[in-house]
Amino acid sequence: MTLHSSKAPTPGTQLLRRAHAILRLLASHNRDGLRVIDIASQLGLEQPTAHRILQGLVQERMAIRDPLLPRYFLGPALVDLGLTAAAKFPWRELTQASVARLAKQTGDTVVVTLRAGADGICIEHKSGEFPIQASIVSVGTRRPLAAGAGGLAILSQLDSAECQRLVNLNATQLGRDADEILQRVEAARKLGYSVNNYRRTAPAITAIGVPVTGNSGNCNLGIAVVALAMRLSGKRRNEILARLHEEAAVIGEAIAVACLPGL
Repeated sequence: MTLHSSKAPTPGTQLLRRAHAILRLLASHNRDGLRVIDIASQLGLEQPTAHRILQGLVQERMAIRDPLLPRYFLGPALVDLGLTAAAKFPWRELTQASVARLAKQTGDTVVVTLRAGADGICIEHKSGEFPIQASIVSVGTRRPLAAGAGGLAILSQLDSAECQRLVNLNATQLGRDADEILQRVEAARKLGYSVNNYRRTAPAITAIGVPVTGNSGNCNLGIAVVALAMRLSGKRRNEILARLHEEAAVIGEAIAVACLPGL
């Protein structure tokens, strides 16, 4: 992800864009953190510039630096801001009942993904009672939309131009072929649901997801069931898909009632 713009931004705007880009990048790598050199390289910044912005973010508690690694992570100030914003955007609250029902009915893991630009954020996650569970993500995990079934379901609802743009970005981030990702998205459009096989990281795991449409007709949410591949095939897949579509409709109605901005 390299920063670029068709217009020359003012110095203040440019600084805000760069700080925001750094925070987004940290969010995508918050488990292991990032070095200054990594951040500068991925964003196309000079290393001193990246370091200077990071120091400002650390001073404002928006980022923290682990002195032993040394790597940077998101800071506690963002938790404070996030909790405050959650009152205006209660996405998680509106999905919890549906997620709990699905986890109980299927016995498997249920994940809700919220679109954030070209990425998807896991906003709700619950495991069922089946002895073997798929723990691909946890609440707060941020990754490219194309990396999960919920994100693929979201991509399948976007117009062609926007979908192509995001797929190209995701392909670069994931080191995958854009055409292969587009094939998955097109399949999701035709089927009405997405399928994601974790061949590289967890070959025994499969996920199926459906989009959630809000009151404006836009789709910024996807809900998925993640399980052992053998548990998401044949008749059982159809049964789980029916339940996924039912709960997606329930969440969509809740969003419409809440009149949330952004959907």
